[in-house]
Amino acid sequence: MRLAALLLCGALTLAACGGGGGSGASPKRSDADRVRDTLSAFAQASAQHDYRRVCADLLAKPVIDSVRKAGLSCESAMKTALKGVESPKLEVLQVTIKGNRASAKVHTTAANQQASDDTVALVKEGESWKIGALAGR
Repeated sequence: MRLAALLLCGALTLAACGGGGGSGASPKRSDADRVRDTLSAFAQASAQHDYRRVCADLLAKPVIDSVRKAGLSCESAMKTALKGVESPKLEVLQVTIKGNRASAKVHTTAANQQASDDTVALVKEGESWKIGALAGR
């Protein structure tokens, strides 16, 4: 299975997937920088198995709602989706912003996994960017 699917949409196989940016970002940072920050935070939290942070700070509300409708807690879904993923790394190659939506082309790698290039959809919730979906190549 492709790493990006595990990192960014493993929960989708259970119900849904997504992420977003942290609060407190400097107002001088561009939206593209904040999208990159969100994806970096997601990669870091995933590598540290910090599923609480992924769910509380990085996933878009519709993603979390979709997981709950499937009868799962977000943290349980993320734990299952990322089980066995070791040393994940995510590199943001390009960010495109259109209003309150963004897409990011990413390259992901992990130990014993095939590298993957994918597009991640993000949405702006308040001042934070949250991961909404993996669009694929």
